[in-house]
Amino acid sequence: MISALKYKITALGTVKACVSIGLLTLALWLLDWDGLTNAFQQLDWLITIAALGVLLLEFPVLGFRWVLLVKHELPLTKYEIVRRYFIAVFFSTFTPAQIGTDAHRFFDLKKAGAHGSRLIGLMIYERIVGLGSFIIFFLACFAFAWTSGQLLPTSEAWIIFMAAPILTLVGTLLMFGHKLLPVLSWISFRLPSAWVTPVMDGARAALAPSPVGGRYGVWLLSVCGGCVIWMIAVWLIAVDVGAEIPIAVIGITAILTDLVRLLPISIQGIGIREITFAYLFQAAGYSAEDGFVVGIVAYALVGLAVILIGVIGYLLPRKSSPKSP
Repeated sequence: MISALKYKITALGTVKACVSIGLLTLALWLLDWDGLTNAFQQLDWLITIAALGVLLLEFPVLGFRWVLLVKHELPLTKYEIVRRYFIAVFFSTFTPAQIGTDAHRFFDLKKAGAHGSRLIGLMIYERIVGLGSFIIFFLACFAFAWTSGQLLPTSEAWIIFMAAPILTLVGTLLMFGHKLLPVLSWISFRLPSAWVTPVMDGARAALAPSPVGGRYGVWLLSVCGGCVIWMIAVWLIAVDVGAEIPIAVIGITAILTDLVRLLPISIQGIGIREITFAYLFQAAGYSAEDGFVVGIVAYALVGLAVILIGVIGYLLPRKSSPKSP
């Protein structure tokens, strides 16, 4: 049974690798090589380092978001929670959809005294907030770009205009997810008695009310750390390659690409994210070659930032004394 599972995992990894290589090959075949070369030659290492520095700012912001979520669950200082978060982030380097980060946080913080089902629920809630903040930020960028004439409803831009109502619907469902708690409560009592408390504890943590009902800080940090910082970093790289694109359009491109790359059909989204950047740049009326190069550089810097923050977390001194009551 174990050998069969290993075979399936290996086969799936091989398929994903083929998809990534195939998409990159297709992009290089379709795009203009002179345009790609020109975009790469425009890169300035000082601006690239600046973009990397901006990306590194994301982790303290999202680390403090994690503190706000779990500070009442653990006998740890805020510093120690953030330090452990930095180390956990490193494990997303080689796992899809940041599963490695979640797995490390679960086992590490459970050992530190956190309740398992509550911890899972809070991680689910964190994912919901992350998706919700992406949707809110995308819609804000879309509304500004459209009303200011920076984004026109051309035949090539149809996917951007189609994404807006779809994400609005998804965002509405997320905002009212806590209304499902009575239904889950009714269902949970049909489960084995030993499961009722863990299921409901996790559900209450995951389906906490939207910003209207509280946790404003968590949502604000999600927008700042997950969206604004990411947009600024991508904008710096776009400026570096000579692409004069409004920052709202950059925000649309960065957020949509980060959502599309979550499709589990390639290795870490490689191939999907670069070709999506190229397509969205062209759909907005700009160079697809610039978009492709921006995508490659941006996600290469993300990978480097993840490794660096993990190393920083490992090198930071431990402060294992419990927080004061």
